[in-house]
Amino acid sequence: RVLLSTGQLNVTEPGTITCRYHGVTLNKEGKCTDIIVEGPDSKNCSKMQVRKFPLEEVGGIVWIYMGTKKPQSVLDSVPYAREILVRNPYVHRVRIPTSHLNVLDNHIDLAHPNILHRTCIPFSSQKLYGNIKITPREEWGVRADVTDDGVPHAGKFHINAIEWFLPNFLYFPKNGAFEGSLGGWHLPVPGSIRDGTAWFILTAPEKRNRLHAIMD
Repeated sequence: RVLLSTGQLNVTEPGTITCRYHGVTLNKEGKCTDIIVEGPDSKNCSKMQVRKFPLEEVGGIVWIYMGTKKPQSVLDSVPYAREILVRNPYVHRVRIPTSHLNVLDNHIDLAHPNILHRTCIPFSSQKLYGNIKITPREEWGVRADVTDDGVPHAGKFHINAIEWFLPNFLYFPKNGAFEGSLGGWHLPVPGSIRDGTAWFILTAPEKRNRLHAIMD
């Protein structure tokens, strides 16, 4: 159970990773090329292999495809990727001191920002109530819009819509606190059962300083 991610790179040749436990060395295809503890005549190399996963670097972010189908490019397969990632995205990471399962439950509840997030600067002008219109997405999930019910937002820091996509991440359309941007994503990543990481990937090149202050 030694993590291969703690291994050493390029020990036997460029492009390999070597496990620190017994020196099992794998190339980029996932094939075992050496088992250092057994010496150069090891007969077990051909018996060992790990699964490899396609990856792609887009927008300064490394994307790993862990599915079973033939992978498509990130720009063509991830919703709004082409709009966000090609425009110098702003990436912000926050530790969340709770299980990511709580965040997933929070994501699917698309009516809660009116109450819960009024203490957060990006949503501090959110009106307390309003009709929520839910529109199913053909392939990915649902979109929720706060419909016009005669009750205006108190100021510019608010959201009018959220889109929720499988497996579970949010897209904030261009509105309110993200005025001047193309919107962005919020992705929860599991850590332990007690904590995780929230990633915000946003595009707001003309108002980057203000966005940085809001997110911090």
